[in-house]
Amino acid sequence: MVNKVNISHEDISTYVPSFSHPHIYKELGLRAATIVISFIVILLGTIGNSFVILFFLLKRSNLKPFEMFMISLGLTDFINSAVVPSHCLLELFNFNFYYIGNNGCKVLSFLSITCMTVAPLTLTAVSINRFIAVKWPLKTRLYQNRLILLIIACTWFFASGLGSVYLIDGNICLVSYNVTLKNSTHNVFKCYTCMEQNKYIVFVLTMFLMQTGIPLIVMIILYTLIVIELRKNFTLLMSTRNTLKTCLMKNKKTTKLVITVVLVFSICFFPVNIFFLWYMFSHFTPSEKIEISYDILTMLQMCNSIANPIIYSRFHTTFRKCIVKLILPCINHKKIKMKKNYKRKHCKKIDKQ
Repeated sequence: MVNKVNISHEDISTYVPSFSHPHIYKELGLRAATIVISFIVILLGTIGNSFVILFFLLKRSNLKPFEMFMISLGLTDFINSAVVPSHCLLELFNFNFYYIGNNGCKVLSFLSITCMTVAPLTLTAVSINRFIAVKWPLKTRLYQNRLILLIIACTWFFASGLGSVYLIDGNICLVSYNVTLKNSTHNVFKCYTCMEQNKYIVFVLTMFLMQTGIPLIVMIILYTLIVIELRKNFTLLMSTRNTLKTCLMKNKKTTKLVITVVLVFSICFFPVNIFFLWYMFSHFTPSEKIEISYDILTMLQMCNSIANPIIYSRFHTTFRKCIVKLILPCINHKKIKMKKNYKRKHCKKIDKQ
């Protein structure tokens, strides 16, 4: 949710206590797991979300409303899967952030906070769209695509406004540490949040409300109402005309996809945000157990970036077929040949009969 905050620098007296590197990774197993997971997130996250963005853009002339939101969500996951684990790996390998300077630290923090805010706001907008589609399945919505594009633009604008807090001078700073590398001591600079305590508390609470609190409450209410509507619609499926029946079935399938995306997002994001708030207001001193727990939850949050392409491949039939064609063209070609051969043999048998 937020960057690490230093408490050991002699010039800093009002900063909020938080987790500080490089003393976190004392456990070799956790360090190795973090490196492996970070590389997996970078690899699968960038590739998977690139497929998502490319697939939906290729069918831009026939995009469904929720698919337009999925492009925005895919873009946020792509940036997150590239920025967050890369930042984590650089810290693990004691990269000297002095080379990118304060401006580089500002950009990293800005991108991270912006994308982590866009994701829940987008899912909230998708949830509202799903509720409207389920509640009024046959209602024609004029200028719907333009309205969705406007909503997407507003979510990015609002999220970037919150993230711009990190672009203000003094809110991000470079702090040096003495790190032992190959039996010699070096000064290594890291990026840290350097806000005053009161400002930082207000900022963290605002981020929690925008990224987790308000979106989760709204989505829980909406999906409760959606489930109620779907139960009502189920009784209509057996006694309605074909147009309404087809529309209801499509809404049900799409809603399952969106609910799965929201559920996975909640599992990945909610624990680390709650843990951070608990730690910040509990006044505990940093300990190895707390730091390890925080890092495990942070890894869970990172994994959300690779979850959505997997969900789409499970629930979105067209997307799954497209991915199979791109990844396994030889196998797909063999299957087509087998089907053709089977049809020919079957037709010959019928002709003989």
